Amino acid sequence: MCKINYDIFMIYCCIDYRLTDHPQQLYNPSRMSRQLSQSQQIFLQRLMAAHVLSDDEAKKIWAELSSQSDREGGRERNLNETLSAINKSLVPNFSLEIKSVSLDLLGNGERTLYHAVVNKDADATAKAAATPTFEKSPHDLAFVRLAFENLIEKFNQSAEDIANEEEEGGDNNNRKKKKRSSSSRQIFGCSSSLSRIELVNLRLELPEPHKSKLSIQQVEKLLIVLELEGWLAAATLQEEDEEEGGRQSGGNKRKSTSGSDKSNKAKNLQIGPRTYLELPDLLKDLGLDRNHIPQIILHA
Repeated sequence: MCKINYDIFMIYCCIDYRLTDHPQQLYNPSRMSRQLSQSQQIFLQRLMAAHVLSDDEAKKIWAELSSQSDREGGRERNLNETLSAINKSLVPNFSLEIKSVSLDLLGNGERTLYHAVVNKDADATAKAAATPTFEKSPHDLAFVRLAFENLIEKFNQSAEDIANEEEEGGDNNNRKKKKRSSSSRQIFGCSSSLSRIELVNLRLELPEPHKSKLSIQQVEKLLIVLELEGWLAAATLQEEDEEEGGRQSGGNKRKSTSGSDKSNKAKNLQIGPRTYLELPDLLKDLGLDRNHIPQIILHA
């Protein structure tokens, strides 16, 4: 029997491990320990269809649904109570759970809460019910692992460079600024990003037996799926490469892009909310310090 790489197995178990092709199973009252209201069921459907929702998006959807319920004579709970109520049905019946994570994906120091339905257990029953979002070929999974590994390596190198600059000296104000930057990264997770071109070219670095097994088109399609489902996220603040001349400030500089510049937004990708929620152990195995892993918020 061949030996399965543990990291690849973890990704295999988690991507994507849900019942979106069989919603009638998920909303069968006979399988629910607590029957959900119609508004709660619709909210759960929309959350699963979106894969990841920011807190503002979730509140907007729930406000629409609860307002409709109020007009029909019902009384709905607030969003946090609703997430808890849904989990009381999801967890015992499907080993699925709504979890949340607070991240600074914009790089502006402000955290945003993200919600997603994630796997609670990687057992055979759940895997049998899962619907993959892309073919779980060993080559795809090896690429996913390599992408995470390179993002973490870049982040760790950046943190090391900052630490070295602090040791070399400089005035106290600069030191305090750098320490605040380092501290924010600890809170907000891995902030490094790679361009789509860099990610596509990673296919050339895949080891045997995955070498030369993925085409440019296959990797581009895979990146679209990974971003769509929250495993990767658009980096809206671009990183300037020192080697290309962006040295005015003596180091890597992150430059803000306008919200309307969609093409610029899409250039770089970073680790997304779903990865922190479902694969924190993998991220630690790939070299991300546990202090940089964002805290997961549970809704009991």
